[in-house]
Formats: sequence, C-alpha cells, structure tokens
Amino acid sequence: MPFTLSGKSLVGRLMLSFCLLAFLLMLLVSVGSLSLYWV
Repeated sequence: MPFTLSGKSLVGRLMLSFCLLAFLLMLLVSVGSLSLYWV
C-alpha cells in the first residue's frame, strides 16, 4: 500500500484523524439521541 510510505504518512495520518473524528461524531449523535429518548 502506498499510504504506508514515509512520503504519504501525512495523508495516512489525515485519513486516520478524519475517521476518528467521524467515529466521535457518530458516538456523540447516538448518545444525544439516547439522552433525548430518556428525557
């Protein structure tokens, strides 16, 4: 995979951070909807 090269490490890191941000956003939305259902 070309993403594992040292030249593309920035792209891989950016993709990893983007995936982590998307996961946190989905978690926040799910927790928010659950708290909304509980209230």
